[in-house]
Amino acid sequence: MKTAISSSRPRKNAFTLIELLVVIAIIAILAAMLLPALARAKARAKVGVCQSNFHQVYIACAIYAGDFGDYYPVCSTGSANVNGQFNNIEFVDYTEYFWRNGTTANMPLPSPSTAYAQNPYDCIGYLYGRGLIGNGKVSFCPGFPSTSNHSVEYYSNPSVLSTGPPSSAFSDGTYNIQDSTLFNPRIKSAAASEYARAFPKTSSIWSEPGSGGSHLFATDFLSSADNATSTFGPGFFAHYPSKSFDVLFTDGSVRFVASEAAFNMVSSGQLPTTETAASNQAYDQLFNLLEQ
Repeated sequence: MKTAISSSRPRKNAFTLIELLVVIAIIAILAAMLLPALARAKARAKVGVCQSNFHQVYIACAIYAGDFGDYYPVCSTGSANVNGQFNNIEFVDYTEYFWRNGTTANMPLPSPSTAYAQNPYDCIGYLYGRGLIGNGKVSFCPGFPSTSNHSVEYYSNPSVLSTGPPSSAFSDGTYNIQDSTLFNPRIKSAAASEYARAFPKTSSIWSEPGSGGSHLFATDFLSSADNATSTFGPGFFAHYPSKSFDVLFTDGSVRFVASEAAFNMVSSGQLPTTETAASNQAYDQLFNLLEQ
């Protein structure tokens, strides 16, 4: 009688197709839950960097004013700033200029030095020229994508900082650098077309009765293109898709302002970016809302 011979060969352990599909589905669910949280954390980090930049700008402005007769860095762009005139802001957008009238595309700027001549710097660019804000990245909000001409990457060929690439040449053939900060943009009276800067000096902040020190001193760039109509998009909200605005105030504080009225104004197309009196009045209204 023959007896059955049992096999001693070990059985191979393996996952079934269903088990693999279940594991993949679990990983996909976890990734879907984690990615938005990572995106929010990255956005908060960019806001933190932006606010740190604003703090550095404020400190640099205080040092600069101590060396230049109480004046903050001046605005010299525009036809109203000729024959020794300065700080006449014909259009709010002019306060974002950093370096003007370059003649060569992708030209590296000189290293910051207290001995370097001021011109053709403008606004925050004066701080860079005096070596008060390091390599210039402080002037650019990390919330703007690298493809934007308000990102530091746009002006980093072949190094930080370099004049605008050929695609950014202005109609007069010059190559400029425009940072992403509307710096000290408040004017005396937008309604009366008084375009002299409202706060040219440290002492001017306290010149108005009851004004205190809580005026808007700088905010992220608020325009996607010339002649554009404002909307809820990355051009008008540096930290898009957030509905808030990073604001530096004249008392040195920096806040991420969540103003429903300001958001509604910009997102509904009520902030024209044309170089007109109506545009200046709209910006003035927006700044009032952000100060509240």
